[in-house]
Amino acid sequence: MTEEYNDSDLEKMLKDIYKPETASPQFKERLRRQLVEAASRPAPRPLWFRPMVWAPVAAAVALGLIAYFAVASLTSTHTVRSGSLAVWVTDAPGEVQTLDVTVSEIQVHRAGDDSASDDGWITVISQPVTFDLIALRDVQELLGEEELDPGHYTQVRLIVDNVTVNDEIEAEIKLPSGELKVVGQFEIKADCTTALTLDFDAEASLQYTGEGKAVFQPVVKPIIGEPCQEATTPD
Repeated sequence: MTEEYNDSDLEKMLKDIYKPETASPQFKERLRRQLVEAASRPAPRPLWFRPMVWAPVAAAVALGLIAYFAVASLTSTHTVRSGSLAVWVTDAPGEVQTLDVTVSEIQVHRAGDDSASDDGWITVISQPVTFDLIALRDVQELLGEEELDPGHYTQVRLIVDNVTVNDEIEAEIKLPSGELKVVGQFEIKADCTTALTLDFDAEASLQYTGEGKAVFQPVVKPIIGEPCQEATTPD
């Protein structure tokens, strides 16, 4: 809002500002016009009403908020801890002297999971291992251990390469594609190891056909421990 001044007010202002009163009438007239113009101008706006002042500040604040929420979202991501599966093998009592079994791969199947390769089968041991089932009577041998995602698993699959009986007879493997599937359900929990023992019955697994040959038809029972429980010897 601007204030209006009449001629008497301006004359008084001129007398108070310029003394002595010998100033020329022309100078006083110019000064009067300047005072009138100055009185008619609007008052300057405060700094916070000027876009040139607050626009850069607002932009800086917005960028800071975006950076804060981006960092917060990254640091709040949950990490899923894995558990592990230890695969053991043992043999029930019998009379065969030696029974060497070579397995090139061991896989497990997770319930309701078809995202992994080969319809849900997950490889836990991928290098060949040979074990003598006869030497494992009443004892156990660790074939390998692998980390797995927590969840419910339903089967084990062994890829059997060859079997040798008594160090001389190479058994004929009658398995579909050389595979042995063992049905046994077990749980994997985070930060825990689940023991899975494959208990073979060597005597029941061999069928002699004559002429120094035998057919290997595995008879195996899975012994599954609870997560975080050590492997137990079969009764």
